[in-house]
Amino acid sequence: MLKPVYGSSKGVTVTHGICPRVGDWDTYNMAQCAVDEAFRSHIALGGDPESASVLDNFCWPDPVKSAKTPDGEYKLAQLVRTCKGVDQGYREGYDL
Repeated sequence: MLKPVYGSSKGVTVTHGICPRVGDWDTYNMAQCAVDEAFRSHIALGGDPESASVLDNFCWPDPVKSAKTPDGEYKLAQLVRTCKGVDQGYREGYDL
C-alpha cells in the first residue's frame, strides 16, 4: 500500500501474481491464476474491487511459432482470451 499524499486516508495498492510454471502446460490457466492472485492481494490490502486495474505483464511463454514452440500462436491467443475472460468474470461476479 502506497500513500502518495501525506496525511490522506487514501492509498494505492501494487500487487502481483506469478505463476510461470503453469504456462508450460496451459497459458490460459497461467494468466487466469496470475490475475486472480493479484486481484485477491489487492482486496486483502483493503483495495476497492471497483477501482482495480491490470497490467498484463505475464511471464509469457514463447509466442513465436518455431520448431521449439510449434503451438506458439495458440499460446498467444490463449493469453488474449484470458485477459478478456478474467475481466468479464470479475465484472459479472463469477467465482474464478
